[in-house]
Amino acid sequence: MDFTLPDEVLMLRDTLRKFVRRELDPISEQVEEDDQIPDDVVAKMADPGLFGLAIPEEQRLRYLPELASGRIIGVFALSEPKGSPGSTRGPRRSFA
Repeated sequence: MDFTLPDEVLMLRDTLRKFVRRELDPISEQVEEDDQIPDDVVAKMADPGLFGLAIPEEQRLRYLPELASGRIIGVFALSEPKGSPGSTRGPRRSFA
């Protein structure tokens, strides 16, 4: 069985490693403490196309180009109402 990774996967791996070493390693303690990646670093993630990696090509191009490009940031969250087992989706209220 051949476990060799395709060239595009190797290139992606190398791109991610370089980005993490250059942008995230120097600020890793701050990111852990703040529990947040600074906005300027998030913006830099869009340049090499790090947003939208998990979005299928057709959806990336046709339906979700703003999300896939990193021009907008989307969120999906699940919650467990009243501590019951299993997660549910649907409208929720949150307070900050």
